[in-house]
Amino acid sequence: MVPNLEKAMSDRKHVMILEDNELNCKLFKDIIGAVFDEPKISVCVDKLDGIAMAYETKVDFFLTDLLSNVFGTHFLRWVKSDPRFDNIPVVICSAIGSTKSWQLSLIAAGADDATFKSIDVEKFIDVIR
Repeated sequence: MVPNLEKAMSDRKHVMILEDNELNCKLFKDIIGAVFDEPKISVCVDKLDGIAMAYETKVDFFLTDLLSNVFGTHFLRWVKSDPRFDNIPVVICSAIGSTKSWQLSLIAAGADDATFKSIDVEKFIDVIR
């Protein structure tokens, strides 16, 4: 569970989903919409677009696929090193890797939590709550 995420999402907040699979985007949006009270949800297929959008608007939570493990960890380092975003939760949901050690390596790289595809909806809800 991401610390302070439920508190962060208690008002209508902005969730940015960085995901290249349309079906996963729909699933994430449906789950987030069911769990939290009317969140604003933005979807970006490309992390560079997501970075640009994050600078232009207030983002309260990032949910991201790695898209590639190198660029995904670069995204984590960027978010956590920028004072504007360092307190914003970042949850990884990816098909890359699926072991506890991989999950812990993502958390060590700056993710607040990590979960893997295929998505277990109940576990996913626990992660974003």
